[in-house]
Amino acid sequence: MKTSRWVTTTVVCSLAAVGLAFGAATFVDSPWQSAIANSEREPVVTVPVERKTLAADVADVQGKFSAGREVVVPPPALDVPGVVTAKVLDPGDAVSSGTVLAEVSGRPVIALVTPFPLYRDLVPGAEGPDVEALQDALRVLGDYAGTSDGEYGPGTAAAVAALYTRLGYSVPIDPELADAVDDATRALADAQRDASAADLAEGPPDDVLGTAGADDVDEAPSSTGTSSVGASTGSTAVADATRELADARYAALPPLRVSEIARVPAKGVTVLSAAALGTELGGATSAAGQAEQQDVAADPGAGADAGGGDLVRLRVGTPSVTVRVGVASKSAFQAGATVEIRAVRDQDAVVTAQIETVSEYRQPDAETASGLPGYDVTIVLDAKAPFSDGDTLVVASQEAGDTKAEGLAVPLVALREDEAGTFVSVAGRGRVAVTVVATGDGYAVVDAGGLAEDDAVVISGPAPGGGADDR
Repeated sequence: MKTSRWVTTTVVCSLAAVGLAFGAATFVDSPWQSAIANSEREPVVTVPVERKTLAADVADVQGKFSAGREVVVPPPALDVPGVVTAKVLDPGDAVSSGTVLAEVSGRPVIALVTPFPLYRDLVPGAEGPDVEALQDALRVLGDYAGTSDGEYGPGTAAAVAALYTRLGYSVPIDPELADAVDDATRALADAQRDASAADLAEGPPDDVLGTAGADDVDEAPSSTGTSSVGASTGSTAVADATRELADARYAALPPLRVSEIARVPAKGVTVLSAAALGTELGGATSAAGQAEQQDVAADPGAGADAGGGDLVRLRVGTPSVTVRVGVASKSAFQAGATVEIRAVRDQDAVVTAQIETVSEYRQPDAETASGLPGYDVTIVLDAKAPFSDGDTLVVASQEAGDTKAEGLAVPLVALREDEAGTFVSVAGRGRVAVTVVATGDGYAVVDAGGLAEDDAVVISGPAPGGGADDR
């Protein structure tokens, strides 16, 4: 009996010891398990924020060459096909307000700078913003000295006449209205002749003939009253004819034919090609064709099919290249500084030019090819620069740059970006918003009120806890 109890006790204790050993094993990692877990864990790597002065190094910067946009001046809207009777421009010629672009069937096509296309013929009595735009354009050319009141009257008509005369062309006229002036002139002459005959029939006044005696009253001419009525009627006829002549002359003042006007921008317009002398051009009577001809400052290629052929092809916009430079190089890319420009595709295509403008500091955006913050530097080139539209150009400053920047610096790999902007992750604190001031040597000098020297910024691994500090 005792032996049986001892055996039972021994078995129970053994099972309990095995259970305890198994349970303890579940809470204790083996060396192999710890090694596997460590191999799968991504370590957090941090570096301290430093104060740095980035060295000056003026590097070449790249940008795309823009030759401007190409637009077409189609033939004027005529009732019948026209022909080029004089070629007045050659490729490369500059175009400005008041320039004759071409001559079609003996009539000019004149470039004018207006804020919008002139959309109708302007005749005496016309009113509206298009008249005011014409008056402004003529004033700039020195042909109009009146007020831009939007009323097409004698002053505006005289300015239009002065423009055509100065360009060497006859002033526009309406033949029917000119004939009406001739008719009114003859009518006035007839009225004046009739009035003079009536005055003669009335006879001299009483102070010339003397006063008739009482005995002679019955013998006095009985037609005196009738002559007075005739003279009065003649005077009225002369007055009416005079007014009609004045009205006819007003109506016949020189108009502005919209078919002879082409709207152009204020600057940056050069000729690419022009129709040769003798080129036959199709007529275009539709209002749409006329509008296309008049507005050559519209979209590229606008009106290319109007009228059956191109009259003149223009390049609108100044040839230029715009590059983005960082704070580090800004001192070497100042307005007026000389730069060397060469094409990537052709190293022999090299020109020198001066910087036209430098923008304010800009953050990266969709228009920034480099994807970096900085300043947009624009260089205007000669119209005959040896580059094609869209060429990649390398722009190199010919001046030494100053020190890039000095301040708190973090490695470029520490910079992070999201929809809220650029930031770094600081150990123990989390996100701190920053503004990149300059980059170089693998570092970025940043401006951040929530960052201090020796702060640990994360360059690898998950961001440590600590909450968001979006200062």
